[in-house]
Amino acid sequence: LYFAIAYRYAKQIGPIRNELSESLGDLTERSQEIFRGIDVVRSFNARDNEIHKFDKSSLVYANLSKREGRLSAFYYPGLILLLVTATVFAGSLLEVNSGKISIEDMIIVLGLLLSLQFLNFQMPFVLLNLRAA
Repeated sequence: LYFAIAYRYAKQIGPIRNELSESLGDLTERSQEIFRGIDVVRSFNARDNEIHKFDKSSLVYANLSKREGRLSAFYYPGLILLLVTATVFAGSLLEVNSGKISIEDMIIVLGLLLSLQFLNFQMPFVLLNLRAA
């Protein structure tokens, strides 16, 4: 189930990341053109036109970034693992206070869960790379 959800996420975010990369390239190219040709822009009084083009490119990039952010915010395996980690942390604190487990045991368990979280967030990127290869 985890791999199915991670693959679905990777499949959804892959095209957005590609568009985001292209959009950033366009935005960078547009700004370089403006700075290189600043004298031409000034001589033809094309300032407003160039500002409009740059604003349009940056708006496309901003909208793609928002789409990626919304999709990433609802990466369900990550959310579930975060909730599990918070629950285990709260439960571990209670267990340490009552003397049932040592603080070292709590740190070990939380360390393992945090390591799992890192791997959890890397999985979609690994699946994207495998899919592209």
